[in-house]
Amino acid sequence: MKAKPLFLILIACLLVIVSTSTAQQTVFNKVYYLDEGIHVLGSDTSPDKGYVMVGKKYDDTGHLIKIDSAGSVEWTRQLSGTGNYAEIDDVVCNPDSTIVTAGFVYSMPDALITVIKWDKYGDTLWSVNLEGLASIEDIRIRKSSTGGYLIVASNSFYYSLSNVSTLALKINENGDLMWSKTYTSNDYMIFLTSVGELSDNNLILTGYRRNNETNRDDLLIIKTDENGNVLWSEALSESVSYIGSEGVDIAVTQDGIVLFANFYNNNSGLIKLDINGGPVWAINNFLNINSIWTNSRGTLSGTPDGGFVLISPGFMEGQLLKADDTGTPQWLQAVFMDAVDVAISSDGGYMVFGNGPIYGVKTAPDYIPQIGAYKTDETGNSSECVYPLIQQSELYTAIFENFNTLASDIGNPVSTTLSINSFTLSIEDTCVAFTGGIKETEKQCTRLNIYPNPTSGLFSINIANGLIEKPDKLVIISPSGNIIYSTTDPSCLRNGVNPGYLPDGIYLVRLISGNGAYTGKLLIRH
Repeated sequence: MKAKPLFLILIACLLVIVSTSTAQQTVFNKVYYLDEGIHVLGSDTSPDKGYVMVGKKYDDTGHLIKIDSAGSVEWTRQLSGTGNYAEIDDVVCNPDSTIVTAGFVYSMPDALITVIKWDKYGDTLWSVNLEGLASIEDIRIRKSSTGGYLIVASNSFYYSLSNVSTLALKINENGDLMWSKTYTSNDYMIFLTSVGELSDNNLILTGYRRNNETNRDDLLIIKTDENGNVLWSEALSESVSYIGSEGVDIAVTQDGIVLFANFYNNNSGLIKLDINGGPVWAINNFLNINSIWTNSRGTLSGTPDGGFVLISPGFMEGQLLKADDTGTPQWLQAVFMDAVDVAISSDGGYMVFGNGPIYGVKTAPDYIPQIGAYKTDETGNSSECVYPLIQQSELYTAIFENFNTLASDIGNPVSTTLSINSFTLSIEDTCVAFTGGIKETEKQCTRLNIYPNPTSGLFSINIANGLIEKPDKLVIISPSGNIIYSTTDPSCLRNGVNPGYLPDGIYLVRLISGNGAYTGKLLIRH
């Protein structure tokens, strides 16, 4: 009888140990290299707790990369067509571990949207190729609750003799085309960037309209039935869209939708609408969408707690923002790379994917494009590649106006030859902006500690081991990659650095000494 309480105590202790171990979250940073260069454009979390990356290689092929939960490469695939260019832009992972990608190939003289289903080992199950656009970008793929996949794509040119600038389509689970639509309007061209599905299977499309006379862009939202036929559409009015705006991505909620909106004065934020398109709230989070290496604008996802996580690219760095269900920021992290996507990890943290190198910091070899993958915990904290920013936001009133949009059938499946092969990647545990290159075992650059950080001007520096031999030169590099301050005075190690007035922003501080080079990130806030 006395053994029973002891047994219960042991079980309770075991539960505590299991609970504690599962609560621990792994953080790391990885950089993936190729001799010819490589970049990521989209990602998703796989059922085995790993991740899938897609994008482009700089030998004009597209790529698909499967990594495990620790960032190690499991397998790779590259895609090429009969033309001279191919890329894979987006990916979704299914519960059965199959993978579906969306991208395009040139099969001269046409650009073809290419959708491929892969098994968990990277073997193809089916592929479908569709015509309809002269040149393609902004491809997004989403799973449909009724089975199959929803895809949007737009022209990469801002003009079209036929006024066909965008496509939305649905493919079933077997790769058969269910429907394909283009959307047009008098005096405007329409470009789509994302698609979401409501609980009644109706669809929400977002993007922007472009005035044919003024070339002004306005955020656009279109509601369609499950077959892509327009139910209503509306555009963000000129009174609140500054010098232009666009819809970047969509998250569907139980009572409406949330839009990731980008304004062309380098601000962006979230807009909540009900299912009839009525504004509920709008908040500007002052994120900078300015990708260096790709056309990526960022992504938006709902989180298990009812909030949202979004990633936005930016010159010198991206931003990772977690917001609650009202769009109010909970935390904001700077991500030291040209961030393009974020995947929610199985342990509650986040995996941020992006590209480098960052201008202003030489990477080896030279400036060859590379992929970064930074794993954070549930509050966005990670290694030296990620650091907190000051949160700024303001509420405003989003005003929409009705807009007439027409839908018509377009696009047909066509046959083309696809070539798929594997390739080898090199990996380092570092940041895309830090010196270090392919197959190098020694880091040529270590971290420079800067404090206070953020600062309004004067700051001090040191390094991790506290030893600096012959401090030869210290430079500060602006967000545009220019050296804006330089000194060879060794007294800066004792007395601090006073570069004078610098505008708010993120800068690189680089110290060159006899025993190496040291780099740190400086945040200026007045």
